[in-house]
Amino acid sequence: MLRISFALVALSLGTAPVLAANQTAPATDPPAKPEPKICKKDRATGSLTRVNKICLTRSEWNEVNRKTKDALDDFTSRQNGQPREPQNPTGM
Repeated sequence: MLRISFALVALSLGTAPVLAANQTAPATDPPAKPEPKICKKDRATGSLTRVNKICLTRSEWNEVNRKTKDALDDFTSRQNGQPREPQNPTGM
């Protein structure tokens, strides 16, 4: 019984600020549209017919491409015997 009442109190405390925020928010802004998915086909290695379909948003595809490029750059720099300089995203 104690677990149930604790869960109800926690639930009510967690949702009260959300409900209050929803009541005071202006209704003039339309909800943001979700990013459309971009689907690409990827051939499975070693197969002539099997294809995997991968659907991601544009920002997710950009992140995949960035990580792939970073991994490839790291691999090639280690093959050349030169340690790769870490990238600083802040530009400092």
